[in-house]
Amino acid sequence: IALILEGEMKLEDIETGQKYSLKKGDVVMWNKGLKARIGGHFKAFGVGTPAIRKFEGTECFYVWE
Repeated sequence: IALILEGEMKLEDIETGQKYSLKKGDVVMWNKGLKARIGGHFKAFGVGTPAIRKFEGTECFYVWE
């Protein structure tokens, strides 16, 4: 996940050829395995997300699998 702080990020999906232009304030998230070309003059704040986990809620705690 990335938040564009300033400038413009240009992203191209290599497999489909789709092009995206992201500007200040835009948030982008891409799936694992995406093949993309990224360019432009920009500053971004990026974070990695944890692995998706399934959980079951009980009365006072969660059981993580």
